[in-house]
Amino acid sequence: MTLKIFQKCDNKYDWQAYVRFGLYFVMRNGTRTNFCDIHLGWVPGEPIDMGVFSGPTDSTNDITRYARSPEAAKRYRVERKVNSDLALTNGGIAKFVHSKKRDSMDVWLFGPLLFDNLPYGSLVAELKNLQLPRVGHKFTPIDPKTGKERDQFDPKGQRFIVNFPKDYGLHFHPCNLLASKYADGMNPSQPGTDYVIRDGGSTVHWEDDHGPGEKYYEPVRPAPPLMDALRDSRSDLSVAVLPKNALRVEWKVEDFAGDQTICQIYARSG
Repeated sequence: MTLKIFQKCDNKYDWQAYVRFGLYFVMRNGTRTNFCDIHLGWVPGEPIDMGVFSGPTDSTNDITRYARSPEAAKRYRVERKVNSDLALTNGGIAKFVHSKKRDSMDVWLFGPLLFDNLPYGSLVAELKNLQLPRVGHKFTPIDPKTGKERDQFDPKGQRFIVNFPKDYGLHFHPCNLLASKYADGMNPSQPGTDYVIRDGGSTVHWEDDHGPGEKYYEPVRPAPPLMDALRDSRSDLSVAVLPKNALRVEWKVEDFAGDQTICQIYARSG
């Protein structure tokens, strides 16, 4: 099943670049097991900030879950429960956040999600030793074969150049896999609203022990900007629980390409 968000795509403008990162368990017997892939597609020169994650070797078109519903987010925040259809391997939104301080790339795998049957708000894959490709741009308004001026909407009229490192995909690198309670994806929720009961009128009620002056009361506040919410959540991360026979996590570039249409990017798989 291809989700509606990926069913319609541009197959004319081949300006996109693509990288797929594989996350691996390093097992006690020395073998590696790919458990998740992260797909990054962007126009070279634009910010690298958004992608998707999927099961190992799946394409973006194979993702069965994308953004989470408000109900799923609240279920995790209030009850710490995640339904089985939100397993890590079913996919979702990935947010790339570069850290100058740690010299690494945080990839937020937005949940809520299940990882090895345990509920998480999100997972954060901290990619060490990540080299980003060099990029460039040039206009080519004249067709070199005919000498004629190209049509205004000809995709060959300008090119977005991407130069990948020569050793891309040849090595495994360290990865810290971290757990977060943040479960709101791209749209942080308003603090203090989970226990508010609205009856459709002007009166606001609270669930037991959550009203003003009671034990668990938290005043309603505006939702923070996304980057502020992630920064605050970053300070409260813990180490994710790995499967019994896994020692650590590593990452590796699995695939990369330039001159791609969006349709081609959605279809690339392991």
